[in-house]
Amino acid sequence: MTQNVKPTPRRYRSATRSAGAESTRTVIATAAADLFRARGYRGTTMTAIAESAGVAVQTVYAIFTSKRGILLELVSRAKASADVGPAFDQLMAESDPRRQLDLTVQLTQRWAEAGADLVDIVRAESGSDADVAAAWHSAEASRLRGNIAVIQQLAERGHLRDDRTVREAADLLWTLESTDLYRLLVTERGWSPRRYRTEIRNLLINTLLRDDTT
Repeated sequence: MTQNVKPTPRRYRSATRSAGAESTRTVIATAAADLFRARGYRGTTMTAIAESAGVAVQTVYAIFTSKRGILLELVSRAKASADVGPAFDQLMAESDPRRQLDLTVQLTQRWAEAGADLVDIVRAESGSDADVAAAWHSAEASRLRGNIAVIQQLAERGHLRDDRTVREAADLLWTLESTDLYRLLVTERGWSPRRYRTEIRNLLINTLLRDDTT
């Protein structure tokens, strides 16, 4: 006996529901980012975010739990938009040491343009919020590990200056490729991004590489 079974649209409804939830998440995150920039992090309430996003405040809490959760998601989204992971893989695969340092500066520039203002908020709030502080220290530790990997590679290939230890060179790279320097020179002092990239690239080459490096 053959039984006719009606197809169910459950899977389609599930996909539609998922797409709708992600859209709502993005709308809320975007509204929060705009308010953080306009009013500051502490001057922005969850109610204001909900009103700007056109959703109920309960929806904001259900998706993000807290304002801190929104902030950390914004940083994660900015990092993704700057292609931080793939860009780092690319520079580590580069055999030319000068080009490698150039790619390092380009990565810093992209990250600064995508999320430097959010990084400033995270750093400011890390003094009063343990979870934000943990996220900040984790991000900085990850950045330092990346810098150490670059320097170790330069040293192993014979490109690092003889008067630099790996630790000292990593500390210098960690400092010079910081988004803080981008903010100071480009945002505060009015340098063009191109000038920033050229000057910091040359500074890194002169500071880290042997004179006979080609």
